[in-house]
Amino acid sequence: MTKGAPFTGEMDTDEEGNVIEPYILGHRDCNYYHQWASIQIVGHDVPLVLDALPKERGMSKDEIVDELLSHATEMADDIELVMMDREFDSDSVKDTCEKYQRSAR
Repeated sequence: MTKGAPFTGEMDTDEEGNVIEPYILGHRDCNYYHQWASIQIVGHDVPLVLDALPKERGMSKDEIVDELLSHATEMADDIELVMMDREFDSDSVKDTCEKYQRSAR
C-alpha cells in the first residue's frame, strides 16, 4: 500500500462534514489522501508493475488482493510466489491467495 500526496482539492461531504468520496481517505491528523495497492513481477531484480489499484473506503485487504491477483493472472499465468507487506497478514488474505493457487492447478 502506498499513500499518495496530501489531497488539497474540493471534496464532497455529508451533512456532518464527513468526506463521502470513496477514493479520498482521511487520517487522524485530518490530512486526506489517495492510497494505492500494486502488484509487481520481479525478475532479475527488476520490478515490473502489472497493476495499481486505488483503495476505496471500506475495501478489505482480501478484496484488494483478489482484484490484484485476478488482473495479474490474466497477464502472467505462472506465478510461483506471492509476497506481501505484513499489513496483509490475515487468514482471509491467505484464503484468497490459496484460491488462485488451486485454480492454477
